[in-house]
Amino acid sequence: MGRSSSATTATGSKKRKSKSGVLTLGEVKSLGQELLSSRVHLNHAPTLLALLSPSAPLDLALEALISLQSFFVPLLPSIPSAATAAAAAGDADPELVFRSWLRKRFDELVAALVGLTVSPHSDEAIRDLALDALMDFVKLGKDGRFQSAIYHKFLHNLIHATDSIDPLLELLGPKYFKYTDVCYFTYTSLDKIASSIGNKTTGSEKSGLHSGDDGSEDRGTIYIRNIYNTLAHIPVLDFQESKFNMWSTVGLSSKGEKNSSEGCSATYINKKLKSMFSKAWISFLKLPLPLDVYKEVLATIHQNIIPSMSNPAILCDFLTRSYDIGGVISVMALSGLFILMTQHGLEYPKFYDKLYALLTPAVFMAKHRAVFLQLLDACLKSSYLPAYLAAAFAKRLSRLALSVPPAGALIIIALIHNLLRRHPSINFLVHWEIDANDSETTNEASQCKKVGTDPFNNEETDPAKSGAMRSSLWEIDTLRHHYSPAVSRFVASLENDLTVRAKTIEMKITDFGSGSYATVFRDEVRMYVGLDRQTILSIRMLKLDICMENPSYTELINKILTDDFDAVIGDVTIVTNRTKVVDFTQPYVESGLVVLTSVKRQSSNGWAFLQPFTIKMWVVTGLFFLIIGTVIWMLEHRINDDFRGPPAKQLITVFWFSFSTLFFAHREDTRSTLGRFVIIIWLFVVLIIQSSYTASLTSILTVQQLTSPITGIDSLIASDDPIGFQVGSFAENYLVHELGVAHSRLKALGSPEEYKRALELGPIKGGVAAIVDERPYIELFLYQNPKFAVVGSEFTKSGWGFAFPRDSPLSVDLSTAILELSENGDLQRIHDKWLASDMTSMSQTTDLDSDRLHVYSFSALFLICGLACLFALAIHACNLFYQYSRHAPEDAAALPSSAGDGSRSLSRRSKLQSFLSFADRREIDIRRASKEKAALGLGGSGGSMSGVSFTSSGSTSTSASC
Repeated sequence: MGRSSSATTATGSKKRKSKSGVLTLGEVKSLGQELLSSRVHLNHAPTLLALLSPSAPLDLALEALISLQSFFVPLLPSIPSAATAAAAAGDADPELVFRSWLRKRFDELVAALVGLTVSPHSDEAIRDLALDALMDFVKLGKDGRFQSAIYHKFLHNLIHATDSIDPLLELLGPKYFKYTDVCYFTYTSLDKIASSIGNKTTGSEKSGLHSGDDGSEDRGTIYIRNIYNTLAHIPVLDFQESKFNMWSTVGLSSKGEKNSSEGCSATYINKKLKSMFSKAWISFLKLPLPLDVYKEVLATIHQNIIPSMSNPAILCDFLTRSYDIGGVISVMALSGLFILMTQHGLEYPKFYDKLYALLTPAVFMAKHRAVFLQLLDACLKSSYLPAYLAAAFAKRLSRLALSVPPAGALIIIALIHNLLRRHPSINFLVHWEIDANDSETTNEASQCKKVGTDPFNNEETDPAKSGAMRSSLWEIDTLRHHYSPAVSRFVASLENDLTVRAKTIEMKITDFGSGSYATVFRDEVRMYVGLDRQTILSIRMLKLDICMENPSYTELINKILTDDFDAVIGDVTIVTNRTKVVDFTQPYVESGLVVLTSVKRQSSNGWAFLQPFTIKMWVVTGLFFLIIGTVIWMLEHRINDDFRGPPAKQLITVFWFSFSTLFFAHREDTRSTLGRFVIIIWLFVVLIIQSSYTASLTSILTVQQLTSPITGIDSLIASDDPIGFQVGSFAENYLVHELGVAHSRLKALGSPEEYKRALELGPIKGGVAAIVDERPYIELFLYQNPKFAVVGSEFTKSGWGFAFPRDSPLSVDLSTAILELSENGDLQRIHDKWLASDMTSMSQTTDLDSDRLHVYSFSALFLICGLACLFALAIHACNLFYQYSRHAPEDAAALPSSAGDGSRSLSRRSKLQSFLSFADRREIDIRRASKEKAALGLGGSGGSMSGVSFTSSGSTSTSASC
């Protein structure tokens, strides 16, 4: 019965699919629901499994994955192992056959999930969902144990992927590597995979380093990179924790392991983790690592690997092999090797010979030089170091000082200083006195003098054969005349008697380890930050005073082209024409052209209270006050006695009510709903206008107002007034060629005094209307002349830099130094120290009109208020016409009928008068009259005639009331 049902279901599924050829989303959902509802629809599972492919439509794959996950999760405890399923293949028991079928389908599902997760063609959404489903199957195994077989299959495919696995690792790391059991089984699987890859490599490839110089990588190299990336994404383990987060219920016990009672012990977990961590890394380090991976491992091995190893001494083979390679690999291996020697008892006889060979000029330019030089100093710290070895290192370092950058020379001096202080037996290298009675020493010295060469052999790799004990540190003496002042000053520290340790201190290599051109330049600049401001201003003004005699900036740049100058250091503006012929450093000062002019301070007068609003704003506001008063009168006139009375009184009431709302002091009560609606909106508008008026008036009366006929570069160009500029500045060419200013309007000025005099005279008396110059110059000028000000905004953007010949290396070095000064804030501190002061006049002039309030700023408020008035009046008019229509027939019946055109015009006039009279009457009177008419009609007659009697009475009553 079940087989026939299954066959029927399969046939139905095929028919459903064959209708359109491709399953739709609705059909996939129905297949999933039927699969979850009964075993009758088990054959839907293969159909859904076929949709778990990177090439399948995303919505169909997501729906199929969700359905299959919901189907298999409850059945996981009943799914037999692969061996059990294979043994039951020929069994006739339907239940065993069903479980065997489940096992096959589950294996297919796991394989499909692994493929979706690892494939680079999978969408991010399906990859994320597939990974979560896979990890759920790992977690929800039999008895809650970690399903290491499924997880190993996933990692095996991950490592053997030929495309980038970084997106998957970024997804896997934060979500699952935070669990201890996941990390443990990751190490277990990586150990097996690395061992398997290592067994497949040939003997020639097991050298420990794969250069990859051929430009291509084989699959083995890709697999090794994937192993390292996976290990690098696992967070550093903290073995001090007493509690661990576990993904599975049981923890570190996987399928097939016994769950011992010590599994809950933190010590047991730490021990197993360290053991598996060590196995995984040792298996990985035995592989032929690519050069870049090799360097990354050596750079972090002392921080991330050695502290977590169960026995760090097992790394000695890897580190000693790396140390013997030479070059930058040896430099980077020194950190880990030093830890093994000092903390774990490693003996390495040729250690100092290899360390001596590493001292080359390239070391002082390497990326990891700071760590290497600190370790070098630590390795030479021992007092048991032989004298010949200490002398060889001191001599080797002093020879290097002749060819390294200034930062390297500084650290060499510090290292030699520490060597001489720790080992007094080599102080003869500084000052060697020859005893006249010692014939052997005298002959040796005279021999060296005859030959005229240094007995030290710099090419010798063995320190014992270098001849350092017969030489001297003559190279250090040459550093007294070094081109860098920092080096020439620092070398004087070696003149002290370093044998008296109580009077000297040891140099900290960490203070010099990361030195560069940038740090040397920064330290030199810092020496000048403390100069007195007046001294700097005097130097600046002196330069301006002699500016007429100095060559122009263009001439200075041209002298670089003619090889007269090697560089131009100063306030050289970086402009396009100059960058075409020379190289500039990064700008050390931001600059730009601004307009400087004289300003007048405007004082307030007795009519200052009118200044916050423009004339148009005053008119519109007053008009709205009258409109609101009129609207409220129309809405309240028929029901409110406060708005009734003689015409003069009502007119005064309209004015009083409207303007009293400005202070929220109106005493008249509003009774109609429409009147209250209008007054609420108007009071809100009044509140906004009143607050804005108060703020604007406060600003006008308290903030100093500066006025000038020149408001910026545009108004300056539009005028015909003369314009000043600094002699030699690029501002002249910019004004003429870029802005089209006539050259006859320009006037050259050469000093701050000329600036001041020209601005004070003004354009009428032979001066200038404004001066166009760069902002730093204007800041210096305004420091002593605060009565002038900058108007408008900075209309060009440029900077000052140092000029060098094309492709000069100094340009790059100084640019790096300037960028470092800018990043750490030193450039800004220099600017604040020299230029920043009470620059109140540097603020742009504020035109009085900018503080005034315009109608446009409140147009929305006025529009809302006007619409509210129209809306209220429209409703009020409809209501009024409706009430009048009820009384109009009565009034018409009361009037005598007449004929002719004259009677029609009289009838229209009478209707208008009747309507206006009706609109002027109190509403309560109309209601009272209506009630009286109704009473008279009922009392006078009955039946249908009562209506006639009521109308006549109502008309009579109405005319009497009027």
